[in-house]
Amino acid sequence: MKKILLTFLPLFFLFAPMKLLANENLPVIVVDFAKCFEKSKVGMAKQKEMKELNEKLSSQFEEAHKKLKDLEAKLSDPDHLDAISPEEEGNLKREKETLQQQLGAFQMQFQEMMQQAQGKLVQELLSYVNSASGVVAGEKKCSLVVNKETIFYHDPAMDFTDLVINQMDVEFDKTKEKSETEKVENE
Repeated sequence: MKKILLTFLPLFFLFAPMKLLANENLPVIVVDFAKCFEKSKVGMAKQKEMKELNEKLSSQFEEAHKKLKDLEAKLSDPDHLDAISPEEEGNLKREKETLQQQLGAFQMQFQEMMQQAQGKLVQELLSYVNSASGVVAGEKKCSLVVNKETIFYHDPAMDFTDLVINQMDVEFDKTKEKSETEKVENE
């Protein structure tokens, strides 16, 4: 009995969702997550934040890299080396090594910070898409919302991405207004 159950139970879980989706009475809507990211106010705001963070960190990295290049130029200039004492030359070499190590560490931190920011961005956006999809699904009396990227085909009439984006914008405006009100009250 256990063998039969263990054989057919995985098949049930494999085919049961297909049977459920084949039910014509099951309203389904499709949402394009990528379009929500690109076109919604929250998506555009998060893209702007990511760009600003990237520019800030890149400028800091470029500044440190420029210092390193200047040190390397001094250490490769025979006239400069002749003009300084061996102690000063040793100090420049140690400073160069330290700066190289700092740049390596900074580069790793840069990548880590960008990955964390991207993860946070995706989480926040998923939260908005989930909430807005729930509202739209409720309005349209739908019991299932799927991401366009996870399906091979859908009838274009099932795509409610624009309605979800509109709802996301409404929620974003409310959140933004609330945070601005709290900011004014705290000042």
